[in-house]
Amino acid sequence: MVTIKDIANKSGLAVGTVSRIMNNRGYISEKSKKKVEDAMKELNYQPNLMAQNLSKTSSNLIGVIVPNIEHPYFSTLVSEIESQYRAKGFQTIVMISYEDENNEKELIIECRKNRVFGIILCSENIFSENFETNGIPVISIERFHVNGITSIICDNFQGGKLATLHLINQGCKNLLCICGKGKIDMPADERVKGFNEVALNNNVNHSVQIATYKFYQSMDYEKIIKNALTKNKDIDGIFCTSDVQAMQLISYLSREKILVPKDIKIVGYDDTFVCKWSNPNITSIKQPIKKMVKASIESFIAFKNGENIDQTQVFPVELVARESSAL
Repeated sequence: MVTIKDIANKSGLAVGTVSRIMNNRGYISEKSKKKVEDAMKELNYQPNLMAQNLSKTSSNLIGVIVPNIEHPYFSTLVSEIESQYRAKGFQTIVMISYEDENNEKELIIECRKNRVFGIILCSENIFSENFETNGIPVISIERFHVNGITSIICDNFQGGKLATLHLINQGCKNLLCICGKGKIDMPADERVKGFNEVALNNNVNHSVQIATYKFYQSMDYEKIIKNALTKNKDIDGIFCTSDVQAMQLISYLSREKILVPKDIKIVGYDDTFVCKWSNPNITSIKQPIKKMVKASIESFIAFKNGENIDQTQVFPVELVARESSAL
């Protein structure tokens, strides 16, 4: 590994001078800067961003804590965060918690050690007291507001309503909602409330099948799907509160020779890339992830400037109609 000492030897300058140039401290002649730049290129030097940040009060690093990256929603979200933050001059550190509280606490410690500019929290286990030191701003995405944390969410209740109304308008008379349930209340739970409200207001037969936390962790919903359809063979419209559920549902129905959308119409949620991979492709409720990530950047900057920030920011959703619900 190339070190600053190697750069100093190559450029003919003192280690202290090289350090000042690399950290942009004090006056340095253009000639000396050029020597260091040439030496770095020749030796293929890769600066250690973590080490540089230890000498600063804060950095351009953003800690991103997610439960996993296998789920299409989180992989899409992380990709958008990395893209937008990089365009604004930030570096992101993606940390996977596996939804283990002890892991999450360790990740917070790592964020503090690296003097991150801010933390984006997408995990449901961490409590607000973990963030109340060192003045690190924290923004959560799709997590309810708790003390001192700005929450950016989509309108999950409206999403549930849109999905259900769409199925009814497509002629469905017996509706099912397949949903997951975490260890604590989450904004996504509002999707089921929207489903129930619209179904009741339209006097439509409806039921809810709850997938417990272990199904969410494994992302294997086939047992839940089979149980729900065995109980009610008259179901003709299903709202899945995630695209992963919807895609597995379509696969199961295909094996059972049940046609989508002729026999059962399906709406998913999140509008992730799997919607276009499925056959038929999936009608889904689209979360405005680009706008939500952009709002997180604006909130971090506002926080650093001492400006007031809305503690909860809610973004509208829309239904993207595709083959899985077509007449």
